[in-house]
Amino acid sequence: PAVLWRAPVAGGYAGPAVAAGRVFVTDFVSAADLQAANFERKTAAGTERVLCCDAATGKTIWKHEYPVTYTVSYPAGPRCTPTVDGDRVYTLGTEGHLCCLAVADGKILWSRDLKADYKTKAALWGYASHPLVDGDRLVCVVSTDTAHAVAFDKRTGAVRYRFSDELASYASLQLATLGGRRWAFAFCRGGLVAFEPSTGKIDFEYPWRARTLESVNASTPVVVGDEVFISETYSIGSSLLKVAPGRHEVVWSDDPTRRDKSFKAHWNTPIFVDGYLYGCSGRNPPDAEL
Repeated sequence: PAVLWRAPVAGGYAGPAVAAGRVFVTDFVSAADLQAANFERKTAAGTERVLCCDAATGKTIWKHEYPVTYTVSYPAGPRCTPTVDGDRVYTLGTEGHLCCLAVADGKILWSRDLKADYKTKAALWGYASHPLVDGDRLVCVVSTDTAHAVAFDKRTGAVRYRFSDELASYASLQLATLGGRRWAFAFCRGGLVAFEPSTGKIDFEYPWRARTLESVNASTPVVVGDEVFISETYSIGSSLLKVAPGRHEVVWSDDPTRRDKSFKAHWNTPIFVDGYLYGCSGRNPPDAEL
């Protein structure tokens, strides 16, 4: 295909969001050469940016930026895709800077510093679960000893509720309608938490975590009908649950004593089509297969 335009951006792991004829993307401009980092855990000072570009031309319409010092591994940029909702766009930086910006001009409407507000720290690889809009709420992974996630009023930033004491993972929250009711699923550091997104009331918690300290739950839960699929790549693999209000049952799960697993999704989220899941199974080349 012909290239229509190119626009320069700095480091980052987040994908772009496209809405209303605009492209929203976040990046990190380092105060020093980050190439020397070599994926080591180190402090890196610089500037996180939110860029808004014309989808037809790539021309920058506006940008919002703020200074940040990275304390996480892989210090090369934001991990969370911007969330566009009507006339507002919500962004979450690697160190927990949550911003609500006007789509029109990038004006800051409200913001929160999650690390400072909740006296916590970023997970080993930073904040990576993008903000989720549900009705008049914005639900964000916070990760403290008392709350895995917090629901804010999306217009004002006021706190609506908080839920679970699970620590942060890197999987994004997932919304679904099952049995005529709205559900939300959080694949936390210790496993799956199912909750009601309007109130934060927890339906159930299902432990699912590898024993190693550096274990990662990063693949977003896949919901099909009344079943939820979760997967990780460090050792225990995958599990499929059948859910109902207040309860769940295991349809199948990988045997923890067996080396071979049915599926080991790492950072990617599998795609469901006609009874099959498609995705990359494995952690790194050469063991990561499509």
